[in-house]
Amino acid sequence: TQNDDSDGDDDNEFEIDRNASNVDDTKLHLWLKDIKTEVTQTLETEDTGDRDNIMYNTKFSKHFMDLCKLLPLWTGICYKRFKWSELIATSGNVESYFNDMKRCHSDVIPCSADKFVQADLELINGMIIDASQNYVEFVNNITLLDDSTIMETIEHTIDEINMDTIENCNENIDESEIDITELIDKNSEGIRMGMNDFTDSSISSTNMDCMLTIPNNEETRKERNDFTSTSSIMIDSIQSSTNGDENSTEVEITKSLTQCPACADNNFPSGAHKCWKCNKNVHILPGCSLSCGDEEGYGERRECMLCSLKSSAAVSKAAAVSKTAAVSKSAAVSKYAAASKATLATTDATASKTSTFAFIEEMENKENWGKRPKRKTKKTKYLASAPNWGLNTNIEKKVKIRTLLNGNLSRVVYKVGKQIVALRNTCAFDSIAQIFAAAYAYMPTFRRYMEESEDDFFKLAIALAKNENMRKINTLRAKLLYGIFETNSCEFVSTSLVKKLFKHTPSYVEIHKCGLCKESTQHHFFTVHVENHQYDNDLGKLEISIEHNLPKQGYCRNCKLSSKILDRQFKGHILLELPSCGYSNTDVEPLRYHKLENIPLTLQVGKKMYLLVAAILFKPPILDGHYIGVVRINDTWEAYDDMDSKSRSFSRTRNVIIHNLLYIEMERPLI
Repeated sequence: TQNDDSDGDDDNEFEIDRNASNVDDTKLHLWLKDIKTEVTQTLETEDTGDRDNIMYNTKFSKHFMDLCKLLPLWTGICYKRFKWSELIATSGNVESYFNDMKRCHSDVIPCSADKFVQADLELINGMIIDASQNYVEFVNNITLLDDSTIMETIEHTIDEINMDTIENCNENIDESEIDITELIDKNSEGIRMGMNDFTDSSISSTNMDCMLTIPNNEETRKERNDFTSTSSIMIDSIQSSTNGDENSTEVEITKSLTQCPACADNNFPSGAHKCWKCNKNVHILPGCSLSCGDEEGYGERRECMLCSLKSSAAVSKAAAVSKTAAVSKSAAVSKYAAASKATLATTDATASKTSTFAFIEEMENKENWGKRPKRKTKKTKYLASAPNWGLNTNIEKKVKIRTLLNGNLSRVVYKVGKQIVALRNTCAFDSIAQIFAAAYAYMPTFRRYMEESEDDFFKLAIALAKNENMRKINTLRAKLLYGIFETNSCEFVSTSLVKKLFKHTPSYVEIHKCGLCKESTQHHFFTVHVENHQYDNDLGKLEISIEHNLPKQGYCRNCKLSSKILDRQFKGHILLELPSCGYSNTDVEPLRYHKLENIPLTLQVGKKMYLLVAAILFKPPILDGHYIGVVRINDTWEAYDDMDSKSRSFSRTRNVIIHNLLYIEMERPLI
């Protein structure tokens, strides 16, 4: 049945602006109409009981159909397949909008629907404000600037572009030796400083003669090219003229620029567009940035207003140098007095100056990669980092290690104190014992560490690696498991199991100090847990994920507050714990498979180098899985399954589900 409670409420009705005459004939509307007809027929034919179906509202469905008609106009995607007849928004605008919509809730996820809609409406409101600013307003009533104002404006522009000034290093030179000359031909044309993109702006023009004074002797003329190439010219005076002299340089100066309306409204750029020079986020508005080419859409090449002003000022500076000018003779003398007065100039001095300029030019050289200039780095930066260089990662000789069989395969019971213990489902414990037995057999540095340890678990792993009596090993296993579990079942590899097995052998230790009670405590961590989203299912990012996953703050047990981590020390081994599945109850989809060859061979953590020794694999299904210990033997892997008395070989290309990884600290060679 239908709910007609809202049929009489005309105040809540709203109209949809139909922008197309054939909006009812679009492919999307016909598809939605078929769905609505099918749902209506189903509700009319089936008996829904004696109560109203509050989920079915005919009036709402009608408005929803009207809204869905405009879906192609809103998305701007696949509008041809929707057979939409009107011109829609450009793809660049739509892509930018969807990018902002996806990023607006990146800080708070998940969020409620009302907050999402509210943020989306605010975003659309900002887009409307930006679209209304289709031109840039300039100040029309610009008065003619006097000499002092022009001088201050040019000096400020020079400071903006970091023009080098020439220091007055020799004030005792005779002024009679300095003549006035023109740098280049007087017929050089002026260069405009305005921005051609602003077609609707009003710009004031001012004619200026920029005079430079330089030495006029013959030797100084030879150095004129070096003088102009170093860009070390100081403008001493600028004369303004309002007549139409064709020998004067015309420079258009904008009095003021309107600020970007979006930035003025604290609606800062999201990063969709950046300045190709300074890499600053900009809007695609004339008051914020300028277009650089014919590109359009997301990632369009733009140039911010500040960089554009600097470029225009640099061009204006070149025009001023190219005109006849008057520079203070003290500035010119300070740069080239030695060259004009010296009569014993040697070739060594010339070579020294040339090499210095070449060095500066090389340091200032830039490479253009992808239309974005980048400063050339030193050659040493091109060498890739290789922290494992010179380290021997190969196994010289394969060692035979016995397999610790599962308790399910034996009917033997063990006496622990006054209790009789029978072992069942011991694959988790057995896999951990197998990988540490391999660490004892193949890693001499960790072998000494295990022999000096007081943990009973290491005694069991050593006995297994030395092929000692299995009755003794099984008895020791029963004692260890009886002290851990209240029942005779050991089904999971968990942090609590490893913590109880390694009482004195953590993976790393942290020292915390509370800022309130001033107490310093030591905390032991036996595994390093890394979530899948932290390395994005790519084991090559495992080293970076470990560093990011380490806690940034500690915890004070007395004050129940966060404390400062003073020190973090990594020990002789690192046991990584990688979740093999997500939070789903299915057995296939959440499981993550990796090839054995994709596991990083070495890890550099805490300024130490660790070598991959072994791993613990998981065999599905999840509810009744099985753990297997595998040991790396150069390019192959040796699998120790406690359900089989003999080991098997796995190829490096085998797809497996990884649960734990064991890395052992390496000794660096003496180079």
